[in-house]
Amino acid sequence: MANLNFTPAPHHTSLASSSTCSAFPSYANSYPYDVFINHRGPDTKSSIASYLHSNLTTHGLQVFLDKEMERGDFFASQIASAIRTASVHVAIFSPHYAESEWCLNELLLMLEQMLSGQSIIIPVFYRVKLADIRWKKGVYAEALNVHQSKKTIDSQTRQLRPRYDSSTIEKWRNALSYVSYIYGFELETDNDGYEPQLFKFLLILLLSLGFVGLLLYNTLLILP
Repeated sequence: MANLNFTPAPHHTSLASSSTCSAFPSYANSYPYDVFINHRGPDTKSSIASYLHSNLTTHGLQVFLDKEMERGDFFASQIASAIRTASVHVAIFSPHYAESEWCLNELLLMLEQMLSGQSIIIPVFYRVKLADIRWKKGVYAEALNVHQSKKTIDSQTRQLRPRYDSSTIEKWRNALSYVSYIYGFELETDNDGYEPQLFKFLLILLLSLGFVGLLLYNTLLILP
């Protein structure tokens, strides 16, 4: 049995004021979701992400998982709407997660919602170690370093400049470290048997949220 209590990273106490994500345009909040699945498609869409989406949807829950959607402003507005309406965000951290600016910007918006008391985040560490996410080394640090080295042409000066400013990289780095201090699930492979346990926990959590709200999150236990 394991408690899923939130334990913040002590050196990121200012994250609440700096995590606001401007990468998503304004949106029309027209369709509410119960669950938003934040994931890196090539790593997880055909495995754990689809497993959770299929099983939760079967039980009558509204679950957002981007499928066959083209990137663009409309796509981004749908993402923002889904994140802001969902009560539960499942963040699946996989080996190539940090290579995607979409995943990282979604995480910032999810944290904004969580820190304002609008939602909760359940991390799933899928084929990655906490050290990869928490410390400035490993595959996530390498991915952030690649982002930091990317260049683009300035539309006004026509000169090369960094694609992402240093504050964006720092927000991503802090968000990853922050979320790594929330207790969640560690899945080493697709066959370790934990998917049903994770699904069962999410189902009970969502059913409970409909009656007693977010405070129940502090007392729920993962079922064996």
